[in-house]
Amino acid sequence: MTLISRPYFGSVGTRRSVVWGALALALLCPLVAMRFTDEVRWDRADFLAGGALLFAFGVAVESAFLLLHRRLSRAAAIGMSWVTLVLIWADAAVGVL
Repeated sequence: MTLISRPYFGSVGTRRSVVWGALALALLCPLVAMRFTDEVRWDRADFLAGGALLFAFGVAVESAFLLLHRRLSRAAAIGMSWVTLVLIWADAAVGVL
């Protein structure tokens, strides 16, 4: 039995690139949408809040991969983080809660 676990999602560098790249693209979506429609109006504070929220989610995902070794535990932690992200984002956008 080895103490080194194999990563389930490619290498660490690939996983980090995919996770942080996807989060950066998510933050760029409102910027692109503002070019095409007047319904999206974000200012600096909105981008800072969205960036902080996405950064916290990225840290949660990285922590799940570093600290949790079972697939089910990782999936549960990332899933709970995702639900939290979506609820906070939705509440900030339209006041769902």
